[in-house]
Amino acid sequence: MKKLMLAPFLLASLFSFGGELKAYPNSHDKLPNQRSSLSESQSNSKEVWYLLHQNTIQWKGFNQWPGNEGFSFKGWSTVTFDKLKISTFAIRTICNRFANNKRIWINQIDLGKFEEIDFRYKPYTKCLKGVDENGSNYALEISSIKMKKEKDRNNNISEYIIHTLDGYDQVADDLSSFNTIYFRGITECRLAKSKLDSWFGTLKNKFLSNSKLFIKYSTKCISRT
Repeated sequence: MKKLMLAPFLLASLFSFGGELKAYPNSHDKLPNQRSSLSESQSNSKEVWYLLHQNTIQWKGFNQWPGNEGFSFKGWSTVTFDKLKISTFAIRTICNRFANNKRIWINQIDLGKFEEIDFRYKPYTKCLKGVDENGSNYALEISSIKMKKEKDRNNNISEYIIHTLDGYDQVADDLSSFNTIYFRGITECRLAKSKLDSWFGTLKNKFLSNSKLFIKYSTKCISRT
């Protein structure tokens, strides 16, 4: 008796299952399109703000070191600077606030004086809008290396990798940095590239104002698809 009572339910389930098969013929051929899924993930990629930070050490005063007696610096002159550093933040206000707080703190650090020469830190920062790496379509590659200008045997200005204060050459890898920031489209990447090139150009002018130091840099937008 129980078998007869269950029979209508089983038949109804069977017809229902068959109806679903008819409603979705060849369902095994209708797998999600990977390219569509990738495009969807890229369009939903998370926006971020990249903080670029270039920190320098500057000096000012009367140089009494052996071989340079009597040489004075008019104003502050850059003596060295660190590799370019990049951090990410969720929104612009946080990026700007962090950059501002960092500049205030670094400017307040007392490096003291040595042989009548004052030293100080001088930070430079910039916030750029982009997206996180996951789902990005374009990458802005950034290569930068610090250099100095010197005169060769013919008294012509040449470009060289800078030396340390103790007279030893630094390894190029210690002076250079390679960074990447990400974007959804080529237009956003090119706009950021333009802003970054301008920023690097400003730093070069400031570093060269009273010193031989400058940044040699290169930027390029590269498709990731």
